[in-house]
Amino acid sequence: MAAVTVAATMARVIPAIQPHRPPGVAALMPKRGMIMACIAPVKSAMTTACIAPVKLAMTTVCMSAVNRVTTMVCMLVASLAMTKSPDNR
Repeated sequence: MAAVTVAATMARVIPAIQPHRPPGVAALMPKRGMIMACIAPVKSAMTTACIAPVKLAMTTVCMSAVNRVTTMVCMLVASLAMTKSPDNR
């Protein structure tokens, strides 16, 4: 605990050392907006590339189950309709 107190006190007393940058270096550093303009399309493309296969797989699984159930129900209804028709007494 004492070490933490000493470190906190020293941090307040000793000023933070800023890295020395020669003049003109700041002008060469890219601006935040420029960085975001480059990152946003890449991030969007990567997100799409990762999500698309998962979305496709989930849709395929869900639709497959729905199609199976729908087919079974339609066949059952058709079968009942044929057995209950007036021609089949």
